[in-house]
Amino acid sequence: MSEAAHQDAEKPPVKWLTAAEVDSWLSVVRLMTWLPWSIDQQLRRDSNLGMVEYQVMARLSQSPERTCG
Repeated sequence: MSEAAHQDAEKPPVKWLTAAEVDSWLSVVRLMTWLPWSIDQQLRRDSNLGMVEYQVMARLSQSPERTCG
């Protein structure tokens, strides 16, 4: 048996996702894409801040002096 054939024989078979697992995975990917966009849109509508700006403000609000330094 050649070295390549020997290595292939030792590899476990690839286990592909089932249809239900693919559906679940795609749902998670959609949520991960949609959620940050949705939060950003609501923040812009409600406070005229984007999500990154809001995160900076939240971090500043946790610091003792409420400043960057």
